[in-house]
Amino acid sequence: MTERGAFRRTRDDTDVVGHVVILTNDLAPVRLGEDRTPFLVRYSDRGETMSESVQQQIVREVSSWPDVTIAEHRFGGIEFRLGRRELGHLHGNRLADLPFPVRVREQLVAAGRASPHHVLPQSGWVSYRIRDVRDVAHVVALFRLNYERPWR
Repeated sequence: MTERGAFRRTRDDTDVVGHVVILTNDLAPVRLGEDRTPFLVRYSDRGETMSESVQQQIVREVSSWPDVTIAEHRFGGIEFRLGRRELGHLHGNRLADLPFPVRVREQLVAAGRASPHHVLPQSGWVSYRIRDVRDVAHVVALFRLNYERPWR
């Protein structure tokens, strides 16, 4: 049983996000939804097309890592956790926020890989504004950096 608002992975490797099932088969070209949100079109085993948003792509990847859990974030969006530590969270398809030590944040900002947090710019948190589907790999790389870094 999952927590209220949580996401779960089923035995046949489909992702269940609320009541939307996303099958992860062959990729088709990127398209824009009615609200101009980019998404990938995927095909089910029966040849039906299914849309996968930027957020869903990131959730699919990060949730596949060992011991990562996902739930609703207290300020809205989707939160990724590794044990008791928050790896970061997504605000829809447009913004990712991740906590790092201040020194790591300074390096990420200096390298142009992230921006200071949109609300707490002096903290170790960073923000990354997601422009379109091409930013998915970069956001996943930031989550991976946080996942793999040593924690005290």
